[in-house]
Parts: sequence; structure tokens; C-alpha cells
Amino acid sequence: MNKYPELKEYRNGGSRSIKKIPCWAAFSYFEFGTITNIYSYLRGDLRKSVLIYGYSKNNYGKEVTKQMDTWIDAIRSLRNVCAHHNKLIGKTSSIVLPEFGEANILVTNTDLFSRMYALKKILNENDAIQLKSEMDKLIKNTKFDVYLFDILPSDWQDRYDRINKL
Repeated sequence: MNKYPELKEYRNGGSRSIKKIPCWAAFSYFEFGTITNIYSYLRGDLRKSVLIYGYSKNNYGKEVTKQMDTWIDAIRSLRNVCAHHNKLIGKTSSIVLPEFGEANILVTNTDLFSRMYALKKILNENDAIQLKSEMDKLIKNTKFDVYLFDILPSDWQDRYDRINKL
């Protein structure tokens, strides 16, 4: 039995065995950390090509690619903290660089809300809306006051709504 039967055509004897596995297939099996490392190793012009392919603008400058690096690193850090059951609040993490004109949205560039900022920047619209909805449900169902502990700013929903899509 093959571990990944959907890729059997690319193995020896398969009809596509002389071809390389397509990147979309390979990326579906990579860990998030591997994907972030691959992106971080790309030359600047290739990072811009990734952004142009994945997002709405036709051109991205050096500053946006630098911001994207911080957003991806922040999301990787958040994912690792959650996956390994580490402490999420009360500690700082990698910095998030805000997009030009959005510096006043962030309270700090190392807290939980800054991770939400990074997520909204790179998520599609429906997922960004769902993130806000799920976070709101989580806050309403928690047994303690997240605002009393400064986990999120009290106006996080307003701040979140002001974040522009990349």
C-alpha cells in the first residue's frame, strides 16, 4: 500500500513517472514551517511574483515583501504556540510590520492582535470574516474577561475592520 496513492502516477512505473510532482501536489503535503522557509529563501523578485500571483495588485514593492515576511513569520509563530500548547498571552513574539497607513491599527507589533492583523492581510475575504466571527464567539464563551487581562484591545473588532486586504 502506498502512503500517498494519489501520487502513484508520479512513481516508478506510473504514467507520469518521468515528470516531476506538480508544486500544488507537493505543497499540500508540506508542513507550514517548510512552506514559510521556502518562501523566505526566494529571491526578492520571486517573492514579488508570488504576491502578484496570489493577491490583487499587479505590482508589489520591496516594502510589501518585507511586510509579508513578518506576517508569515507571525502566523507561523502563532501556529506553533497553539499547536504545542504554549502560552499565547503575556508574551511577545516576532514583530509584525503594518502596511503603510495602518500603523495606528496595531496596539503593539508583537501581541495577539498583531497576529490577527497578519492573518487578515493574507486570508481571503470569507476566511477573514470567519476569523472575526470565531474570535468573537470564543471571547463571549470564555470564563474570564479577555479585556481585563489585556489579551486583546477592547476595540479589536473596530481595529480589525479597518485592516485593508493586501
